[in-house]
Amino acid sequence: NEYLDCCREICQSKQSQLCGIVHRDGEDRQVIGLALYRSHPTTYDGIRFELHDFVVEEKQRGQGLGTRLLGYLIDQAKSVGTTQVILQCDLTNTQAHRFFFRHGFTVSSFG
Repeated sequence: NEYLDCCREICQSKQSQLCGIVHRDGEDRQVIGLALYRSHPTTYDGIRFELHDFVVEEKQRGQGLGTRLLGYLIDQAKSVGTTQVILQCDLTNTQAHRFFFRHGFTVSSFG
């Protein structure tokens, strides 16, 4: 899978991390939530915490899984000493905008 290969390559930098929610049904496992994030030092704002990818399988949405995953990411950001989580989101993804706004995120730039 090209997406998984890309995620593996990014995570090899040791700065990027991949976390997810896995549903187990007996021997079968299915990833139903996934986030790719990275933290790194900067000269401007200390430690920068960037959320590069965040997705919950469409059939699983509305059950609180995204909120749990985002809560975990916010805890990770706090653990490295940053005061903000930065993410990029497609301008047309209004469903994601509503989700992030409900969780206190604001728009800092358009692009």
